[in-house]
Amino acid sequence: NDYYHSSTNMTLINAAITASSTPVRGSITISAQFVDTSTLNTDFTAEVSRDNGTTWSTITLAAGATNDSFTMYSGEATISSQPSGTSMKYRIKTLNNKNIRVSGVVLRWS
Repeated sequence: NDYYHSSTNMTLINAAITASSTPVRGSITISAQFVDTSTLNTDFTAEVSRDNGTTWSTITLAAGATNDSFTMYSGEATISSQPSGTSMKYRIKTLNNKNIRVSGVVLRWS
């Protein structure tokens, strides 16, 4: 299966998802494959926003299970200091000319 986004210096931002109330934490899980040797949280980063992408909070990612050469990376961030809002977005970046394939993203909040 070749259903993934792959590019160097790529930015992925989702269409906003409306939360039922103002979240104070955002978390993300990303299925990705590092084609090039890469440093997590430097060459591959994630952020979350509750105000439709005006303000971003960095999520520190950690590696989890690996399945068929793709690894699950996840983390969470406190977003209570962002302006109040319910338009949830994630922003994933591949940086420093590293080839990283992203095949799936799950955004959660509380």
